[in-house]
Amino acid sequence: MEPDLEKVQCEVKGMSCSSCAMTVSGYLEKKGMQDVVVSLATGEVSFRAGEGTDVGSILEGIDKLGYEVVRPGPGKGRLQTVLGDIRFWLAGCALFTIALLGSMWIPGFGSPPWLQCLLATPVWLAGIWHFGRSALAALRQGIANMDVLITTGSTAAYGYSLYGLLKGLGPDYLFFDTAAAIITIVLLGNLLEQGAVRQTAAAITELAGMQPARARRVLTSGRTEEVDSRDLVPGDLVLAREGERIPADGKVESGNAILDESMITGESIPVGRAPGEMVIGGTLLSQGNIRVRITATGAATVLSGIVRMVREAQQQHTPLQRLADRISGIFVPGVLLAAALFLAISTGIFHLSFSTALLRSIAMVVIACPCAMGIATPAAVMTGLGRAARNGILIRGADTLEGFGKIGTVIFDKTGTLTTGRLRIRAFSCTLLPEQQFQSLVATLEEHSSHPIAKSITRQWTPDGAFNNLSITEVRGSGIRGTGPEGKEYLLGSASFASAPDEGTEHDLYLSVNGAPAGWIDLVDEMRPGVTETMAYLSKNRIRTILVSGDRKDKCERLALDAGIGEVFSRQSPGDKMNILKKLVASGSVAMVGDGINDAPALTLATVGISLSDASAVARQTASVVLMDNQVSLLPLTLEIGKKTVATIRQNLFWAFIYNLLAIPLAAAGFLHPMIGAAAMGLSDLFLVGNSLRLRYRKLL
Repeated sequence: MEPDLEKVQCEVKGMSCSSCAMTVSGYLEKKGMQDVVVSLATGEVSFRAGEGTDVGSILEGIDKLGYEVVRPGPGKGRLQTVLGDIRFWLAGCALFTIALLGSMWIPGFGSPPWLQCLLATPVWLAGIWHFGRSALAALRQGIANMDVLITTGSTAAYGYSLYGLLKGLGPDYLFFDTAAAIITIVLLGNLLEQGAVRQTAAAITELAGMQPARARRVLTSGRTEEVDSRDLVPGDLVLAREGERIPADGKVESGNAILDESMITGESIPVGRAPGEMVIGGTLLSQGNIRVRITATGAATVLSGIVRMVREAQQQHTPLQRLADRISGIFVPGVLLAAALFLAISTGIFHLSFSTALLRSIAMVVIACPCAMGIATPAAVMTGLGRAARNGILIRGADTLEGFGKIGTVIFDKTGTLTTGRLRIRAFSCTLLPEQQFQSLVATLEEHSSHPIAKSITRQWTPDGAFNNLSITEVRGSGIRGTGPEGKEYLLGSASFASAPDEGTEHDLYLSVNGAPAGWIDLVDEMRPGVTETMAYLSKNRIRTILVSGDRKDKCERLALDAGIGEVFSRQSPGDKMNILKKLVASGSVAMVGDGINDAPALTLATVGISLSDASAVARQTASVVLMDNQVSLLPLTLEIGKKTVATIRQNLFWAFIYNLLAIPLAAAGFLHPMIGAAAMGLSDLFLVGNSLRLRYRKLL
């Protein structure tokens, strides 16, 4: 039996680039923590610690890496806050670096060596403070991160220049400008990367920002008071006015309204809400004024659940990301070793001057970019999941996205998934009674049943009072019996219950009067909007479609024909569904779309389990994907987001590897100055983030 693991979540400040996130993640993994997740976009860190682990010392270890774990209590002072802001360091370094480069480029000025040193030293010291502390702390933990490369490269340039200045060796030994430029350019790159990465998490920010800060609570006197929405509790009555957002989940107590639920359900058409109907916190009240009885607040609301689900999904690592992380872990030591070997070989064998060889080695170090490999997957995943959430598609795990690209078969449940569950009368026949009396009798009998079929019929047919004197009893599982004062017996139900003759045609309900057949009724379940378009998309993309249902063969085949589904398995029990799914999963990747409790095992077994938002709680919890507002029509967009996200991840990883594969040899050959290398390193990160951000706006269907 596995030991219990304590889930630890905290916020860490000071992580300015993906290298920082990799450093914290590597430290926690080396300490034996499990399920480590570090999000650069949100600054959130989570992990699971084994029994007996001193979590306090683990968090102190993160502090010693040069970052700050946010703890309860007074925050930092103003000076500490400024010193922790990368913009402060960038502004100072840029000022001295521009002055240094400007003085060197002024015609006839010549920039004396002592002035170069004077201007470069503050920048180098700032670099040691910002990058060096992290690099040293990481090395103490046995981790080599990006900061190690930056510190090594800038210190080598500054140290060699200082040696040349003190020894009076001339301008060939002075690389003060290189040392300063490396630090300044990398700081600029980190700042740009920080902002760009946070854009990929914009969906979470948008969702979380939908929750209004204030609410109007209705007092027992009828007056209202304005309160913090976080102070609301279930049972409170609140007033929501036109143009405002609903403060929390609840039920409309009075008034009628038109709500914009697009950020929750993905449905752009406003919906009407009347007394007795539920409303979701954060949705926009487009028209009307309503009073809402609060049913859920805080973490229990639908909106909080969506934000939590998206955050957790964004934090998970995909197989591709784990591969990139492993490569990044050995990348920095490999680059340092390659640069050292190049320096030795180029001076000892190829007889390059030491200053030239050193400059090329520095360029090799600073142009190398493990950050690109570290950020390639998270940036795409965050953007893809964010776009899905904005369109009413909730994806539980980042690894689910990779599963979408392999789907070759989609299995659909019928009732409640492809159909609405609202039955309508498709056809009927009456023999012993006139049509009006037949309808009135059936409606009178069905009024005494709570069965969904009975409710559907009474919505469409109403009694006219002709059969009010019947004595009616329901026979569970079979039908309804009515007895008149004259002794007539009316039976409505299955063929065996109503003693209907076998005519070779199966109907849903039969009516008999004193044992004689009096008619039959056929019902049909309404197909959800967008089902035919969904099947057309799947067919176009050569994805096999299968309907698996416990319903009758004729009904399943009729629905499959209308919807455009390729294969049908009818009269299937939950066990039969599992057997079909097992065979399909054994030969390829399969998605299962269902909504009932009996679908939960199949949703778990499938490569990707997809549920609707009003499905049973068990189905929603076991599914990998939840389609909000019960829209099967969201399936094509879901698959496209998954495929495009995986394609973006592969593009990012390809360019990250190609960049390093080409850039390091070019630097060794002398084609790239260290300053250009530092700029190229920062631009590579921005390129990958920009490529990922295309997912937010590109047309998918």
